[in-house]
Formats: sequence, structure tokens, C-alpha cells
Amino acid sequence: MPGTDDRTQIRIVAKHILWCVDNGYLDPKDVLPAFQNIVGNRFGHPDLIGGMFTPPADQVKNLRFWNLQQEWGFTEDEILEVEDQLSNFAWPNDLLVVLVLVPYLETVERTIDELWALAAVGQTASRRAAALKSDSAHLRLNESLQHERGLRWEVIDLGSNWDRHAGISPQDVARSGGRHGMLAHVGLLALAAHSPVWVRSMDGELVPYVWLAGYDIRLDSSDKDWSSYTPRLWWHSATFSLQLELEISTVRRGRWSIPMILRHS
Repeated sequence: MPGTDDRTQIRIVAKHILWCVDNGYLDPKDVLPAFQNIVGNRFGHPDLIGGMFTPPADQVKNLRFWNLQQEWGFTEDEILEVEDQLSNFAWPNDLLVVLVLVPYLETVERTIDELWALAAVGQTASRRAAALKSDSAHLRLNESLQHERGLRWEVIDLGSNWDRHAGISPQDVARSGGRHGMLAHVGLLALAAHSPVWVRSMDGELVPYVWLAGYDIRLDSSDKDWSSYTPRLWWHSATFSLQLELEISTVRRGRWSIPMILRHS
């Protein structure tokens, strides 16, 4: 924790910055991103792409470690194969379009549970909604998606289906049949595990919170309706915690995007 003198100096500087904004000496559009960079801890990470994302080569290293730690059972040949596939991909130019190495385990349930656990470990605090059960009676992939054990690269657009003004809901995108790709799901949890700084950078303004709209959810295993709720992932800056929650699928949010998988290996 910083000393008393450090905290006093921070308060003085912050007060002066606000005075400059109030009196027209500083443009708030310039000041706000700088503050968000500080709160999001985007400094001191020169090796991260865009200050937020772990490079692909380091994602392979993460995968090797997790594979041993979690006993996933991927062979070295499988890992070398996905590593070789990197030559087919270049990191996208758009800040919110990312390349993610995603492990698909034996089942949808194990995949979401283990990647959530890895994402949560990367943060000081986390919370998963108790109602978000991952067994096959309560959670499944959208009918347009398939689950197959293996390793794959996914190009995910974190900024797709993001309407800051009118907002957007998962049901909006479902009605349109998806837009420009497949609905992202566990790849977002893989990204959170690989890139914990991205998690802390989510603010709903410059970096959107995300719906995991590739999942269908029902709270009651006897319910025939799988479309009422959708998981969402976000950073709660007030409690400094990663949140995995459920939201009613018809609710429109301006700070949330519905990411899409643009391409995969």
C-alpha cells in the first residue's frame, strides 16, 4: 500500500486535473482514457498487445502449463500442431479483435467450469452466479454451434453488436440470425484466463463488457425454453472483481457487446 505522502500527492494531482477540466484547460476526452488506463492497470505491460492481450506465443505457453496442471490430456503433438497453425493467422489490426487459443475439453460443462476457474484465479476476487449451472440439463451451446474436443485458434470481435446508444440484447442478435460470424462463448473465458489485464480493462466505455451469447441457459431443467437467460462477463470496478452472471436475454444494454467468432482454425 502506498504511504501517506504518496496518497496525499495523488489527491493533490487528481484535484488539479479536475480543476483543469472544469476550467477548460484539459479536454475530458483526453483525460478519461488516461484515468481508465490507470484503473485498468494497463501500464507496466509492454509485452501485451494493445496493453491488454497476451501474445499468441505466450498463450501456447499458458496452454502447456494448464494442460499439465489440470490434466487435460492433450498430447505434445496436438500442442505443436496448434502452434504451427499460428503461421495462418496474423494479429488483427482492430484493437477489439483478438486471436485466442481455446481448449475444448471432453464436455461443454468441463470446458466452461475449468476456464472460468482459470480466469477467476487471475483476479483478486471473482463471483459466479449460483443460478449459472453448467450441466447439460441447464446449459448448452447454441444450436448453430458444435463442441468437439481439441485445441483451436479463434478470431473474436469483442466490439461486434455493440450499440452504445440504443443498447442491444442477445435476443436482438438471435432474431437476426447472428451478424458476421458465430456467437462467441467459451473463447471469451479462455481470453479472460490468458489476458487478465483485458478483464480489468473492461469499463463499458472504451472496452465493452461481454455477453456469452453462444450459450443457451434454462434455470429449471424441466423448462422447454432455453432462450430466457444469457451469461455475461464483466469487471466490477467498485469491488475489483470478475463477474460471471445471468441476464434476461431481452434486456438491452449499451455497455455490453455480443462478440462474434470471425474465424477459427
